[in-house]
Amino acid sequence: MFRSWLERWNHFAPVYLGSDELIAYLSNAILLKHHKMKTQSWQLHKGYVNGFVGDVTLQVFNRADSLLANVAHLLVQYSKFSGTGMKTRLGMGQTIVNSAMNSQ
Repeated sequence: MFRSWLERWNHFAPVYLGSDELIAYLSNAILLKHHKMKTQSWQLHKGYVNGFVGDVTLQVFNRADSLLANVAHLLVQYSKFSGTGMKTRLGMGQTIVNSAMNSQ
């Protein structure tokens, strides 16, 4: 997910955030705490494409650098506009963000 968001951010935003090094850091600093996903077929033009629908819960580890945790939060918020994954230009990849800040 973060790679999809970061690539779009770097393409359209005036501030470059990084690439593989940032993704590597985020993969070690962000926990996929919960997911409930299923595949679903979508009709596009003359055929069907498989995609995913569902919910995910992400959590930043307490030991994560606060600046990079803020970058992760920025990318999550950006996903509401950029979408997630492939075929976003064709209507797939809608992302709805429900933020819940915990003091854990």
